[in-house]
Amino acid sequence: MPKISDIVKLKSGYANFVELKSDFEEIQKNAGRMAMYRPTKAHRVAFERICRGLYQPNDKKFYLLSGSYGTGKSHLCLMTANVLSRSSGDPEIAGFYENYVKLDPEKAKLLNNIRKDGQYLVAICDYHSGRHFEDVVMKAVFEACEAKALNTGVETEFDEAERKLAEWEQKGEKGDIRNFYQDFIKALESGAPGLTVDQLRAGLKNYDSNMLEQFRTAFKAMMGGVDFQAQAGNLIPILKKLVKNQAFKERFKGLAIFFDEFQYTLENRAYAKNVLHGFMETICKNETNVLFIGCIHKDFESYADRFSKDDAAVMSARINQVDLLNEGIEEIIGAIVETDKKSNVWNKEIAPKTGVFDQLVPPCKSLDLFPWIEDVNRIRERVLEDIYGVHPMALSCLLNLSSEIGSDARSTFTFFSGDVGGEKGSYADFIENAEVTVAGGKLNLYTVDQLFTFFKKELSQKNPELRELQRQFVNGFYASMDALRKAVEGELLGFQEDERIQVLRTILIYQLCQIPTSLENIQFGLYCLSNSEKHQIKEYLKDLVKNGAVFFRQQSKTYELAASTGEDPYDLIARFVADTKLHPSDTVAAFLEESGGKRLSEYSEAKGYNLPFGEDKRFCIRFVRAKDLGDALWEGIRTDYEESRNKQASSFEGTLVYVLCEDEGEINVARAAVKTISDDNVAMAVPHAPQPFTETLLRVKACLHYLPPNEAEKISAQTESRLRDIFENHEDGYLPTLQHVFRDIMEGSGACWYWQGGKVLVDKPRQSHKPADMLCDELFKKRCRIKHPDLNFCHDEKWRIGKNTALKQAVGVLLEAEKVLIDNGNPDNHGEKRYLEKVLMKGAGALKKSGSEGRVSYFACETDPAKLHDDFPVLKELCDRLANINPGETFSVGAFLEDAKDAPYGVGGTPLMLSLAHVIRAYGERLIVYKDSTKMVEQPLRYYDDLVKIVSDPAAKTVFVVREITQAQITLIDLVAKAFDAPPLKHGETRSLNSA
Repeated sequence: MPKISDIVKLKSGYANFVELKSDFEEIQKNAGRMAMYRPTKAHRVAFERICRGLYQPNDKKFYLLSGSYGTGKSHLCLMTANVLSRSSGDPEIAGFYENYVKLDPEKAKLLNNIRKDGQYLVAICDYHSGRHFEDVVMKAVFEACEAKALNTGVETEFDEAERKLAEWEQKGEKGDIRNFYQDFIKALESGAPGLTVDQLRAGLKNYDSNMLEQFRTAFKAMMGGVDFQAQAGNLIPILKKLVKNQAFKERFKGLAIFFDEFQYTLENRAYAKNVLHGFMETICKNETNVLFIGCIHKDFESYADRFSKDDAAVMSARINQVDLLNEGIEEIIGAIVETDKKSNVWNKEIAPKTGVFDQLVPPCKSLDLFPWIEDVNRIRERVLEDIYGVHPMALSCLLNLSSEIGSDARSTFTFFSGDVGGEKGSYADFIENAEVTVAGGKLNLYTVDQLFTFFKKELSQKNPELRELQRQFVNGFYASMDALRKAVEGELLGFQEDERIQVLRTILIYQLCQIPTSLENIQFGLYCLSNSEKHQIKEYLKDLVKNGAVFFRQQSKTYELAASTGEDPYDLIARFVADTKLHPSDTVAAFLEESGGKRLSEYSEAKGYNLPFGEDKRFCIRFVRAKDLGDALWEGIRTDYEESRNKQASSFEGTLVYVLCEDEGEINVARAAVKTISDDNVAMAVPHAPQPFTETLLRVKACLHYLPPNEAEKISAQTESRLRDIFENHEDGYLPTLQHVFRDIMEGSGACWYWQGGKVLVDKPRQSHKPADMLCDELFKKRCRIKHPDLNFCHDEKWRIGKNTALKQAVGVLLEAEKVLIDNGNPDNHGEKRYLEKVLMKGAGALKKSGSEGRVSYFACETDPAKLHDDFPVLKELCDRLANINPGETFSVGAFLEDAKDAPYGVGGTPLMLSLAHVIRAYGERLIVYKDSTKMVEQPLRYYDDLVKIVSDPAAKTVFVVREITQAQITLIDLVAKAFDAPPLKHGETRSLNSA
């Protein structure tokens, strides 16, 4: 059996839709389009409404051309731009007026008279840039001036900034006082790492407000706090000057600004509210010769929920929405769908059965499915035959759905086009797989219910774009599906194969398209021709009513989908969001609680820095709003750091501050605050792009408010199920979305990190721990470089509570043993091997072998800093300080310990215990230990616990005094020992004052 695709071909080339800016600027292609253009009725109505602003200057000339994707908005804008840029007598546009005369002679004459002389300056905005409205419009206007060689002398802030840089560059070293250009480059590098002055200047020439802001920041920095004072204002005064300029008026009647795909600007709020409102009122309404034409895919009300009620009201009052309706749409579709009526398949399989079309035409007229087509013969030919394979009710509903709930990916255009179509449920998919006839020989047509598959995503309960009534219908559909599912439990036929689902889908689509859901209409939409087919649909509806899936309204003889049980989840969420009393008082804390949860760590470990030598450096994490940056914050951070130093388990080396910026304004505030960072162990992340979270956070809180175990109010099981899916669905749930924002912030790869004085630490780090690594590199220039399992831990407390057995063994040898020794028969985890050999002997070079007995080696302790290795800086520093104090002078042990814990050493208790034990042993009786600087009471340090008390006490007042013992004193002691018959000394022993 042949397929429909055997007689229908799709002109995929038609998918090359109008690219307004480039097509207008390409002269030959533009002229060809104008000559061929035959505007449909809908296009003529919209075009004539826009042209009213040319002869009614008080008209609100901020026009929004509204129409679903593929209805020819861009094409119409291209024609309008041509009409405005040329007088009606221009030969290049003659073909357009000739075609218009054939369609509507009276209106053609009016338009010809309106445009009989003069031209408008046409500025076409680049919607691809993603930049703010004011930047895009200004760039378009001045590019149009440049293209027309129009020099009005009107300057912008961008021009003034670029002129200043050019002036500085030219002067260079010849400047009277300083090289301003080089100073500016240095200030730019400091405040915006990675941004070159050439890139900034290119941005200024491109009217990029972000680049202008970077210029202002660098200018202020190099000028010692003096702001850049520009003479030009923003977009509004600049455009006012332009259209009143004599050079402009001599050449142009006015200014026409075109902004295709303007819905992106509305959706992303990519505009300054005061500028956009002022542009609508001051420019488009009050200036008689300025028009703005923007294109949107849906009714303006569809975007209004993104604004506050006041903003929406202001904008609605200042715009003129021009609806591009479906009149003539069959001509556009006919340009895509090419039906071969001369083919053998048509003549053999279809032509003999085209009588069915005569049955389909009358309902098309009675239901007014195509109100712009008055001739029934035209419906039969242009709709049923030329757009072959689509049931007329399905086509009518498609046009309606494309306007109401469609998107770029789901529209009349994408439904038919082979290039961007082919999706399941599309026309391209249907003709490729559908045979020409179905069982019984009936022609195969695409029916209304199949549209559900094409628009499945848009008809989801989770579609936030649905308006209130639309959502009610969609919720009702799924309630009906639930009722049907319960009714068919236990039946042999699978639920998904149940043909009653087709009926429910048809009712849903009718409700969305405002088509009466009568039995006859449902039968018509489902292509019921025979009595048996009609009877089957009637029986299906009876079953659905009986099962509670559908309600029959006796008065209107129509069917309605089941009422959704319980309140709509989106209504619950909206109610929560509107009630500010329910909002968290601390949004930052709430954000961290919900997005980070139990996984949120207090610290960021410097993993890259720690790895080589086994360290545990870390930084406390803080999240703050841009408005909270300043001296009070830095003081609080400093206090927390000081208080933590004495609690090793919870101590940290510094603080990483993540600034939460939800808009450009907050980013600018944060960038301005980086210079106030006063401490060298604090770094701050400022994102390059806004990271909004409050709106999603409130929706997360709303879901938690209604879901168990909170259950602020009783909700139905169905509502709970839907609310939970909205809350936690891994693809688009509110909670995963919020967690994704948090992960982006924590990764820090989209931020620039600053530290003391606003210096750049790192920009866009690829690893989340990179800022901590680099801050450690800046702080700890005298780190210990001995690889060891635990020597370099700062936050380990085993040494303090006596659980580091190996350290106790090593310190015990140094403090208590007759000789310093290493028994090579001990395992590697024994203190003599783990610390004395690995650290003091091999790592620091502080133990010099003096002899051996079997497997035991004996050592002398070295204190000469010149002979010690650099890999154990804290021991070398201790020995150096002791070597340089005068006899009788006190050495504050507590002060040294605090210095050693801080930068540039950053050591913990283990290396300090080892270092102190080493010098006590090395100095022997030359070292006297006192409890404090009064030197009244000695404090012998003979055991491990004695050292622990000093190292763990930040208020320790212990002091060392080094006394000088001469050779004569040593000789005298030996003589005294011999006189009293003291036993002879063993190898390596020396007499002490105490032993004497």
